[in-house]
Amino acid sequence: MVSIMKGLATQLHNQKAAGSDYLVGRRLSACDIHWAALSLFVSPLEPERCLMPDFMRENYTHLTPELAAGLDPILLEHRDRVYQRHVNLPLDF
Repeated sequence: MVSIMKGLATQLHNQKAAGSDYLVGRRLSACDIHWAALSLFVSPLEPERCLMPDFMRENYTHLTPELAAGLDPILLEHRDRVYQRHVNLPLDF
């Protein structure tokens, strides 16, 4: 998982340098949606934007040191942007 996150972060940094907010090209793709959904298992959205039982939130907020090291801030910025622009919030599990 860490190598995937590092690869995605590198891609996002390259895309940002090229003037894009997305993983591929200049508009939303399945790649963006897949990362945004997967990222919730690494770092969930805030409770007011993503409703879930407390026990689930607690499980998803305990990152291993390896995952924490691979979690470049650009990954969560991208996730937040995708949810803000393209998904109705709040989410309800």
